[in-house]
Amino acid sequence: MLNNIKCGEKELSKALYSSCERNIEGQHLLCIQDTTDIDYFSHKERIKAADANLGRITNTTFGYLCHPMLVIDADKNMPIGFCSVKLWNREWEKPIKAPKEYKKFPIEQKESFRWISSVTESRKNLPKETMITVIADRESDVYEALCSIPGENTHLLIRSSSNRLICQDDMFLLDKMQSCDIEHTYDIEIKGNKSRKSRTARIDLRYTTVDIKRSSLTIGDYPGSVKMNCIYVLERPETVPVGEDPIEWRLYTTHQVSTVEQAMQCVQWYRARWFIEELFRILKSDGLDIESSQLETGLALKKLMLFCLQAALQIMIIKIAYDQKREDCSAQIVFTDKQILFMKILQPTLEGKTEKQKNPFLKSSLAWAAWIIAKLGKWGGYTSQGPPGYITMKNGLDIFYIKSDAFLLAYEAMRDVYKE
Repeated sequence: MLNNIKCGEKELSKALYSSCERNIEGQHLLCIQDTTDIDYFSHKERIKAADANLGRITNTTFGYLCHPMLVIDADKNMPIGFCSVKLWNREWEKPIKAPKEYKKFPIEQKESFRWISSVTESRKNLPKETMITVIADRESDVYEALCSIPGENTHLLIRSSSNRLICQDDMFLLDKMQSCDIEHTYDIEIKGNKSRKSRTARIDLRYTTVDIKRSSLTIGDYPGSVKMNCIYVLERPETVPVGEDPIEWRLYTTHQVSTVEQAMQCVQWYRARWFIEELFRILKSDGLDIESSQLETGLALKKLMLFCLQAALQIMIIKIAYDQKREDCSAQIVFTDKQILFMKILQPTLEGKTEKQKNPFLKSSLAWAAWIIAKLGKWGGYTSQGPPGYITMKNGLDIFYIKSDAFLLAYEAMRDVYKE
C-alpha cells in the first residue's frame, strides 16, 4: 500500500483531518505548527540518490521535512488531531545556503510561506464557527505572517525572534518592553533536561500594545505597520542557575491583553507548544523511531509519516491522560465505542485482588483507558513504580489493537450466529 500510487498523501491526509474533526467539542482550538526534518542519511546506501521524493537537508543529512498543525482543545488542554500536514523535500542540486537574492523573493517563493499556507489549509479543514489561535515558535516571526494570518475567528500567538523596530517613539521592541512596568510576578516549576537544571523560576510579566514597522525587505502589498499586543516574560536573575540563560519570551498576539489575567492566559496557551515537541520526540526516538524505517523509496517514507503522525498522537494522548489523571476527557478521543466495550471486558483480567491493583479511574474516561493500555504494555500498576513511559504505552497499544481486532471478529461472527 505504501508504494501504491493510487493511495496518495492527499487521501491519507484527509483521513487525519476527518479524525480531528470528530474530536472537536469546544469552540476554541489552539493550532500549533512547527517543522522537523526527517533524516535518512544512515540509509544512503539503500535509498537511491536520485529519488525525487527526498533531498539534501545539510551536508550530512538528507530526507524530507514535515510541518504539521497540531490541534489542541483550548478548554481541556488536550491534543485532538491534525488540521494540516505539509511534507516536502529540497532538490538534490539545491545549495545548502540560500543565495543572496533569496531575501528579495516574495514570501510565496520561500519555504517560510508554510507558516501562512498551513493556516489557510487548516481553516478549510476546521469548522468555520470555531475560533483558532495559531501558535508557533520564533522561526514563524515573519512580517508577512503577522499581516496575513489574523482574520475572522483566527488569532495569532507567536514568539518573537527579531528585535523589530516599532512605531512608538521609534524604538526597538526589546527596549520598549523593558521600559514597561512589571504588572505581575509569579513562580513556575521548570523541569530539568540536558541543558537546564530543575528549579522554581521567578518570572516578571509585562505587556503593552505596539505597532511593528514593515521591514525594508518585505515584498508585496503589505501595510507599513501592523498592530500587535506584546507580552514580555523574563526570569529574575536570582533564580537563574550559573551558566544558564534566563527564561525570556516576547510574545506577539492579536488576543486582547489589557489585564494580568488575559496576559497569563496567553502565556499558558503558548506553553501548549510543548505538545508538538513531544510529538516529534515520539516520532523520532521514544516509540516509533521513524528514521530507522527500512522502506526504500521517498514516496513510501512520506506516506509512512502520515500513519506515524496518528500513531504518535495516540501514544501522546494516552500518556498525558494517565500522567494528568484526565477523567474529564472521554476515551472516545482515541478509541471507538466497540473498542471501549472490549476494554470493559478486558479490564478484570488486568486487575489484581487488592484495591491498589485495580483501575482507579472513572469508567470510559481517557485516564481509565490509559491505565488499561499501560497494563497491557507490562506496567506493574503500582504508584511506587512511577508512571508508564512512551514505549510502555506504545507496546500496550500494539497489544491492544491485536486483541481488540480478534474480539471484533468474534463479536461479528457471534452476532451472525445469533441471527440465524
